[in-house]
Amino acid sequence: MAIDNVFWSNPDDWFSAIILNDSGNQVYGRVKNDIALIESLPDINTGFHFNDVVKVNKTNIQQRYKDDYISEYKVQELYCPSDNFTFQFKAIISNTTEYFNLQQWFIENNQISSLVFKTKYEKDDWNDCFCSAINTSQANKILLNFQSKVSGKWYERIFGNKKSNFQFKEIHLCG
Repeated sequence: MAIDNVFWSNPDDWFSAIILNDSGNQVYGRVKNDIALIESLPDINTGFHFNDVVKVNKTNIQQRYKDDYISEYKVQELYCPSDNFTFQFKAIISNTTEYFNLQQWFIENNQISSLVFKTKYEKDDWNDCFCSAINTSQANKILLNFQSKVSGKWYERIFGNKKSNFQFKEIHLCG
């Protein structure tokens, strides 16, 4: 049973912590009527994916998130799987602005991406990244379109003399 966008337009909680398993793996998402929409990339070992819908129970715990407190929910079961899978790829990302632009590009394509955190980034390092997509072809297309965008006139117009060195390789399905 698919749940449409109208259902999610008025959730009980707009932003909640969703605990996926007993290991404490956590994502964020919206909750309505004890049903949650996963809106971040779950750890690949959990078996959950971006945009999966899960049945949840609210815990008595409030988590600190930035300057606010958010409700915590514990997953009971998968309610409606999404069509998405998680993919891993390597990318050279020139600067933090480019990373946030990449995230926004995935969002504009109804998907999501994340970069594995490192304490030090070098300009030409290959970084481990994850993204959601329906298949490898879609992930590749989103990345190719982004690469084309940041190597073109749009990027120069926005960022002046800064040159993008964005590259990606080795896209593969996780899990």
